Amino acid sequence: MKEYRITDGMGAGAVILPEKGATVVSYCVEGREYLYRDGANLDSAERPRCGIPFLFPVFSRCPGDTFLWEGKGYPMPIHGFGHTSAWQVLAAEEACLRLALCADEGTRKLYPFDFRVELTFTLQEGILRIGQRYENTGAGAMPYAFGFHPYWAVEDAAEAEVEIDAGFEMDLESQKLIPCQRKTARVAFAPGAQEAGAFFSGAAGPAVIHLGQGKKVRMDFDAAFDRLVLWSVRDKGFLCVEPVNSSPGGLVTGDCYTLAPSESREAWVSFRVV
Repeated sequence: MKEYRITDGMGAGAVILPEKGATVVSYCVEGREYLYRDGANLDSAERPRCGIPFLFPVFSRCPGDTFLWEGKGYPMPIHGFGHTSAWQVLAAEEACLRLALCADEGTRKLYPFDFRVELTFTLQEGILRIGQRYENTGAGAMPYAFGFHPYWAVEDAAEAEVEIDAGFEMDLESQKLIPCQRKTARVAFAPGAQEAGAFFSGAAGPAVIHLGQGKKVRMDFDAAFDRLVLWSVRDKGFLCVEPVNSSPGGLVTGDCYTLAPSESREAWVSFRVV
């Protein structure tokens, strides 16, 4: 599997795997790696569960792992298929990599739309920026959701703190959104639980992730990413801070974006060590 490395020429570098869902598998600044990496996972046929996977055309799961459209059900994997597809390399330069994913016979079995998505990875002065362009190349309206699933390397996920700006957070017991009264968030592992998470809506950038040992990453994002998800697995050494544009299952409920035929939309997210 070919790796593509981009660098800013000043000590920062990033590595992307186009054949593994356009996943960023390394973000290194001044000799320190900031992303959690699972080599066994990357070498397997499983979906990427490290680095920065890209989520499209759904965030989280559709009910029953099925996308219903016009009375027909389509099998939809968790987080869609963008993070498991092989992407086309459009341009590879020292500080920039452009990739594309277009609808084909395989994607139409899961998602009955014609589309084109482009991702542009750039690295400048230590800032990793991922620009996106979503285009409906079909003849009908196209619902879609998107996001990123960064796995940040941390010493202790339960102690890692995230500075946030959000209007609402989800009460995990009632599953209802309530006004968000705090400016920092952590994942809280219930006794015996292996996973922990939190969900926020009405989010605005930046979010600052405190990784431990005084190391922090600032995540900026445009208005398209108005939800944030925190998630971790006990004792795994990572904390996920995920900017997304829909609620879980939003592709089915309509809590997502829709593109008219020939319409396109752009978005961006960036990361920097602070």
